[in-house]
Amino acid sequence: QEGVLDEPTFKAFMRTTTDASDDQIKELLGTFDMDASEGLEFDEFYLLVCMLVAIKDSVEKHFLWRHSRTFFEVLDNDGSNTVSQKEFQNFSLFFNISKAALNKIFKEFDVDGSLQMDYEEFRMFTFASLEKQEKIDEEQLLKKQQKLAAQKIECLLQ
Repeated sequence: QEGVLDEPTFKAFMRTTTDASDDQIKELLGTFDMDASEGLEFDEFYLLVCMLVAIKDSVEKHFLWRHSRTFFEVLDNDGSNTVSQKEFQNFSLFFNISKAALNKIFKEFDVDGSLQMDYEEFRMFTFASLEKQEKIDEEQLLKKQQKLAAQKIECLLQ
């Protein structure tokens, strides 16, 4: 098909740009091929590339927050307007999170206990992820500042 990135080309691209396994690449293709065309059209490929850049730049949680509706639709493989626990596990490919950890997170944000996460529950997850990332970033910055201060004091004492 013209204008569609087919599976072999997609695999070659992913092998050169990521360290994803063949199984993960196949899962990614299935996840981002939202119309089940057995390939990626430009908009599907563009979203994937934006996500890969966000991961590279360590801003994936900001990206997820800003594009939560689109990402929700990507994860909702069956078009049910909900994300199942299995669909949610596709996150492990993007954030290097174990499936066990994702199951725990899923249960925490599946507020109504339906074993399906609707968009509002998913949005709460993205907000909590962003808040947690910001807290981690603040703690890392504080540690760097403390280390620099200690180094300056050490230099002064020498």
